[in-house]
Amino acid sequence: MPKSPENDHLTEHLKQLESNEKAYRAIAENSPDLLYRTDLNGKIIYISRSVFELSGYTNKEAIGMDMAKEVYLNPEERETFLSLLQKNGRVKNFEARLRRKDGSTWWASTNAHFYKDSQGNILGVEGITRDISELKAAEAALRESEAKMRSIFRAAPIGIGLSVNRQLMEVNDFLCSMVGYSRKELLGKNARILYPSDEDYEHIGFEKYQQLRDKGTGSLETRFRHKNGSILNILMSSTPIDTTDFSKGVTFTAIDVTLNKKVESALRESEKQYRQLFDHAPAGIYEIDLKNNQFINVNEVMCRYSGYSKEEFLQLDTKKLLGEDITDLFYCQQMPAHAEYKVIKKDGGYLPVAMNIDFVIFDGEKIGARVVVNDITEQKRMEALLIQSEKMMSVGGLAAGMAHEINNPLAGMMLNAQVALRRV
Repeated sequence: MPKSPENDHLTEHLKQLESNEKAYRAIAENSPDLLYRTDLNGKIIYISRSVFELSGYTNKEAIGMDMAKEVYLNPEERETFLSLLQKNGRVKNFEARLRRKDGSTWWASTNAHFYKDSQGNILGVEGITRDISELKAAEAALRESEAKMRSIFRAAPIGIGLSVNRQLMEVNDFLCSMVGYSRKELLGKNARILYPSDEDYEHIGFEKYQQLRDKGTGSLETRFRHKNGSILNILMSSTPIDTTDFSKGVTFTAIDVTLNKKVESALRESEKQYRQLFDHAPAGIYEIDLKNNQFINVNEVMCRYSGYSKEEFLQLDTKKLLGEDITDLFYCQQMPAHAEYKVIKKDGGYLPVAMNIDFVIFDGEKIGARVVVNDITEQKRMEALLIQSEKMMSVGGLAAGMAHEINNPLAGMMLNAQVALRRV
């Protein structure tokens, strides 16, 4: 065929088509996605090499397979796919589960359309399929995580909420029961509804957001007002959804510590009363930590008994006050709860005392003791006088007995002497 400009142009065009086809085929054969064509009966007539990695089938095995019966796990999904294709002329991101050669399945997302001949007649379907198994697994894990979080949100025994620009966007049932409002009454409302005063509302807003900016989380005590008007003491903790943008929302938890506050107040009052009794008791009192063998508390009376100041007393070695034998007794099971001992005073003298000991026992072991001490110096003096008196009474009785024994013979002698004198 003679050369002509037209022939040269045609040749170049054919070469370009051939080059484009090679490039397209190279892309198709090396793509991780699966490219395919089926005829009008749903039989595979072309499929790219990635079919082996995705399904385990070789190209030769895959050619001729029936999409509805052999490829799709659920034939109904293939029918849905075709219906969408007929309706719209193309399908985008159609998700379905497909079979692997080993019997397992994988999730596929397909974009497809009809391909036609030069006269516009439909010859079949061609498309590209991508493996989205990992994405579906991640979605399933996310749904499970969200379900768990919703379960925790509903069942948590503390109030939980989400606010955006201090507007309540979500609250759990516990928070509703805590403040007496329904979810409908709280959702969409400004958080001011929860506070008893503007001062409380403004203060918590300033302090909370200051902590969020400084530490990324916030925790502080505040007050809520119940729907019935009563005041609740609340421990609130807050965390922003995005630490760089608080406008995306802040989650918070609220714990009603009203009862705790009452208990704390009662404990403080009880501690105050105990301290008054301890400090002003008419007897000496001290407490020992037996684990560390040291005095941990003492009252003024005990300081007066011993001659030490409170600071000096609490620094004392227990043996310097009680002596080695008595100190060792504290650790014995046979240590009596009531006994008389001697306390070694600062000046070296001894003070006789009666001790009442109340041991603190944990897990079967003595860990401490509270000791009430009474000075029995006067009692001991009186006992000594009594003993001396009893001794004198014994001597007097002995002397009386001796006098009685001597008096009898003397009386006879005196009588005989008187008779003799008369005779004379």
